[in-house]
Amino acid sequence: MKKLICATGIILIACAVTGNLFTAGTDASAQTVQQSNTEDKCEEDVFILKIEDGYLNVYYKESGNIYLKTGTMSSNLPKSDVMQLEKGVEITGKEALRRAVEDYCS
Repeated sequence: MKKLICATGIILIACAVTGNLFTAGTDASAQTVQQSNTEDKCEEDVFILKIEDGYLNVYYKESGNIYLKTGTMSSNLPKSDVMQLEKGVEITGKEALRRAVEDYCS
């Protein structure tokens, strides 16, 4: 019985040490990804708010890829906003985007 407990303890310690090693490697790769994202920030910091298929969505201007589906239906928005959003409204910066989405979705 004592051997089983000792063996289990050794295995748990080995798992903890191994887990910490992998976590440290993940942190380093996460920092690399974060640095890469910072370099691409200029391209990805410009967004287009646009109504597609009856819903307000946010797209990256550069790539045209979807950034955020708001779930807000165009029928819940004022007609003047809908007319602008059908053409697309350009927003620069994530903070400005956050404010704009709050304004349209609240």
